[in-house]
Amino acid sequence: MVLEEHPDAFFERFAQVAFETTILPSPYGYPLLELEIPGGLLPVFDQGPPPVETQTQRILVHGVAREYRSANEASYLHVFPGGHAKLSGFIQEALGDGFYHVASVIPVLVWVGAELEPGSRYVFDLAPPLLGYRP
Repeated sequence: MVLEEHPDAFFERFAQVAFETTILPSPYGYPLLELEIPGGLLPVFDQGPPPVETQTQRILVHGVAREYRSANEASYLHVFPGGHAKLSGFIQEALGDGFYHVASVIPVLVWVGAELEPGSRYVFDLAPPLLGYRP
């Protein structure tokens, strides 16, 4: 199954999950970006058009769940060396085709490919890399 056919169309389809933040080009260069989020910087793989400058912009963060479990934990988003991430949050809404708007320290679009209950809290093990879509 193809999750994204074109970055622009993907951003438009899920724009309601995008949020405004300061985007910093990674010191390691394109295609990595660092996003200012509560608690620090979040590295994402840039799916937008180059070049990018430090600026405030709307961005959609997307992850693909390798595993998930129901949990009653505080919201967090941790990225580990190699790009593996753990996300804890609640399902804000189901967006169809296995996609969910997860409310956490930031809003995140998560593809699970299974039926999850909106309003319930989950912990997701996200495959690397986290992707960042911008208009």
